[in-house]
Amino acid sequence: MDLDHSTKRYLTLLGKLILLAGCVVYLLKGVDPERLITAISRYHYGKILLVLFVMTTGFVLMGVRLWDLAQGAVGLAKSVFAEFYGFFVNNVLPARLGEMAKIVYLCKEAGIEGSQGAELVFWERFADLNVFLFLVVFGAFMTGTLAIVLPFGALALLIWGLLIYFFLRPHKVYRFIRIIPGHKVEDFVRSFLGYVQARTGSSGYAKLGLFSLLIWLEHMLEILLIIYWISGFDLSWTQGFVVFALALTGLSIPLAPAGLGVADSAIVFSLGLYGVGHSEALAASLVWRFLQFAITVATGLIVMFRYGAGLKDVLESRKKQAAVDG
Repeated sequence: MDLDHSTKRYLTLLGKLILLAGCVVYLLKGVDPERLITAISRYHYGKILLVLFVMTTGFVLMGVRLWDLAQGAVGLAKSVFAEFYGFFVNNVLPARLGEMAKIVYLCKEAGIEGSQGAELVFWERFADLNVFLFLVVFGAFMTGTLAIVLPFGALALLIWGLLIYFFLRPHKVYRFIRIIPGHKVEDFVRSFLGYVQARTGSSGYAKLGLFSLLIWLEHMLEILLIIYWISGFDLSWTQGFVVFALALTGLSIPLAPAGLGVADSAIVFSLGLYGVGHSEALAASLVWRFLQFAITVATGLIVMFRYGAGLKDVLESRKKQAAVDG
């Protein structure tokens, strides 16, 4: 018997909650509070501040990438603020609403229409997916858990296939979208595809790939600094790379805001594979979380209250999208 839309949605939510609860139980089980506090108390404040600075440069790099993608339609400062604000929303709201928040911000503060903002975010996420897939493949081979490659690999192949087909047969795609119900939705999709089609030139794609690689190298650097420099774990560089790949895999699973619980479980699990104690591994994860929340929440609040791109706008946009999907 077919399930209606609301039933499927509730079952999906229930499944996510069960998985999230399992991650939380795994994190809390076996934790020695005394060892956890001792591990955190050993961390040097100066080193933590330096990692916070490294994280900031990562957001600046993402802003530069967005600014370059926009080709002058968005100022550099607003591009950087848009990245901070998107991560802020991802940290406080579920369902990965940061991308939508970024589109809302660009629309309100830079005059970018929604379809163009969606096109910019699409290229960001697609570039990230390809770089991330390489990292996941490496981590999967090192740990023997090749199954984690399948969903990311399938998604990358699907998007590549659709893009290639669209650029080869654009008229067929435009003919197909005529069946989309609602003129506003059809116009949005048509406008979005127009922006995608207009983005030509190998140099632009090369710069997108270069910026994305630099961004992911920064992500890797901040985690490696925490596990080697701040925590002082005795791991090989290959093992540290595996920890990074699995941590980012957990971060990409939208069970909770910012992958809370899932990414932390991935860090604790991967460090445990190489002999790091549960409490010490959790301490490293908590420091990473603290820095992540500190920088994004502080800047996100500034953007929200100063520029008016509030959470209310994001939630209203999400409701409109849900109404269209339903």
